[in-house]
Amino acid sequence: GSLFDTLHDESTELPWAMRASFCRDIASGMGFLHTTTPPVLHRDLKSANVLLTRSMEAKVSVPLCCCAHLTRWLGSSPILAQWSSRGPST
Repeated sequence: GSLFDTLHDESTELPWAMRASFCRDIASGMGFLHTTTPPVLHRDLKSANVLLTRSMEAKVSVPLCCCAHLTRWLGSSPILAQWSSRGPST
């Protein structure tokens, strides 16, 4: 699910260490996007666009407008192919 859903689910307890981990994961993902050539500007970073894996790792969801750029940068990456065919992997 998304970080938004998790933050608004009153039955989910989020320790501060986990929240800090989310921040590190998001910063790492944004850092990756910004260091590509040319840089990818997300322009819509919000909790609804951050997805959580089963192990509670935060993954920045990339807007579809950026996929063409990422395909050129990554080539025929199986990770990107998996993301584009089924949505982000968890």
